[in-house]
Amino acid sequence: MAQTVQEKHEAPLDLDQEEAETPRGRKRVSTTVVVVDGVGGGIGAQIVDRIRKEGLADLAIVALGTNAVATQRMVDAGASRGASGENAIRVSARIGDFILGPIGIVLPNAMMGEITPAMAQAILDAPGKKLLLPLNQPHVTIVGISQRNVNELLSDAVQALKRAMTAPRDTVAAGPD
Repeated sequence: MAQTVQEKHEAPLDLDQEEAETPRGRKRVSTTVVVVDGVGGGIGAQIVDRIRKEGLADLAIVALGTNAVATQRMVDAGASRGASGENAIRVSARIGDFILGPIGIVLPNAMMGEITPAMAQAILDAPGKKLLLPLNQPHVTIVGISQRNVNELLSDAVQALKRAMTAPRDTVAAGPD
């Protein structure tokens, strides 16, 4: 059953992503970033933390965890709001302009079986640009990339997000410079 984590921060989530004043006088966000993670949520929490430290304005971060622990860690790291479980991921993945997480989020049965085929398909089908960290899974080896530590991959992911946010919508965000 899906479990929702309460909003921690005041950034409103605007599914239309237009900049305008809300009835409460708060400015709507222009970009929504969805961060997906499972197991303990450590990678997702680090992604959220690094995005927040960049100080990107008008940005809502939605944490989607395969479980409540992963979601809570991402909310504690600074996500605007979060939700947990298969249905939450299936429904909410499509609201993001960008989707970030380890590559396992698009591999059925990855993350010790926490990523269901329906979750992986929903993320792949979501219209947002996917920015995935190439972390190997026990049943998948990613070839053709250099072995880099997680800190370097996290930095690359945030830099790719910044480039993608400033690029025209039909432009593919390139890898590290």
